[in-house]
Amino acid sequence: AIMSNNDSFCDGFSNLGRALMLRRPSLMASGKGETLAIAHVMLELCAHKNRGISEVSMEYFDDLQTVEMVERHEFLKKQIFSSLSELLATRCALYPPDCEDWDSGDAEDFNMYRRRVEDALQNCSVCLQADNLGILCSLLAKRCSESWQ
Repeated sequence: AIMSNNDSFCDGFSNLGRALMLRRPSLMASGKGETLAIAHVMLELCAHKNRGISEVSMEYFDDLQTVEMVERHEFLKKQIFSSLSELLATRCALYPPDCEDWDSGDAEDFNMYRRRVEDALQNCSVCLQADNLGILCSLLAKRCSESWQ
């Protein structure tokens, strides 16, 4: 609840999580202490309505890729990237309802954000390999009766 109502807290948390990952990637990937809880929050922050917070949170997972798979906690090997891939495709890549009212600058900003989402999805594919294609195809099949953006 605090995450949905407090952009300042979310901004600070996302920057702290990213800084910890940059400074101590092996520790953050180990699953020790509260590192898994931090990873869960960073995952949710990827879908934050503030795109700046969302992008910093995506970078956390980019930085996690610098840690070898054998050094990571089991949850941080594939499971979290499966969740991230689904979240990116279903909550981040979609145009918001008010997009028709945007000026050209707003549209360009969102298109740059979508390219960032695309980069994050590619990083998920590096980790998940063919499994990521299966995740995305399954999501597409679920939405085939709806409009797919």
